[in-house]
Formats: sequence, structure tokens, C-alpha cells
Amino acid sequence: MRGPLLLITGGRDHTVPELATRATLRRYRHPHAVTDIKNLPDRAHSLTIDGGWRMVADIALSWLRAQEFRTFSQRLPASPRVSPNGPLSPIRP
Repeated sequence: MRGPLLLITGGRDHTVPELATRATLRRYRHPHAVTDIKNLPDRAHSLTIDGGWRMVADIALSWLRAQEFRTFSQRLPASPRVSPNGPLSPIRP
């Protein structure tokens, strides 16, 4: 058994097209584990690097919270703390 899996695809992604992500969805679907897909039609491959990455992060966090992932979500702040320099930059207190 595994934890929940969210696949996020960009409608303008030519590196990993939505068709490939949907094939991954079919492969990982399991009756005992949540597997979802979220399509962002106006996004390309670099979902978390391009401008608008906060929206992608909010989608992922909202999805996690919706899974009632209590042991993990208790550690998630109500609003994500992110570095002003981007999602891959360290957060300074």
C-alpha cells in the first residue's frame, strides 16, 4: 500500500504531454490508494519554476489537506511559508 498520489499536468507541456500523465494515472490507480490528476491547461512543463508556482503549490497543499492526511497535515501551516525567491530557495525564519 502507498500514500495518496497527485499528478499535475500542464496543458502546454510538450515535454511530458497530458496523454503520458494520464497513462501514469492508469498505471498507479489502485483500489486502496487515492490517485488523482489535476490538469492546468495554461501551464507548461516547468510548473513549479515558471511564474505562478504559488498557485501550483496551493493546489497541491489543498489536495493534501482534502485527503485528511492527519499525520502529515498537522505539520502543514494554514498558509504555505515560501521563500520570496521561489519554491526551491531555503526559507529563512
